[in-house]
Amino acid sequence: MNSREQNFTDSIYCITIKTHFFIIQLEKGIKTMRTITILKAWF
Repeated sequence: MNSREQNFTDSIYCITIKTHFFIIQLEKGIKTMRTITILKAWF
């Protein structure tokens, strides 16, 4: 594998991790919003 392919692989790996982290944060945010909405509906 030459350096260009290595850089390409590294960038894909980095993007994959960032996307995965972003999705996890998004899901946490949605759960929090849903909980707040439910609490507001109760009170």
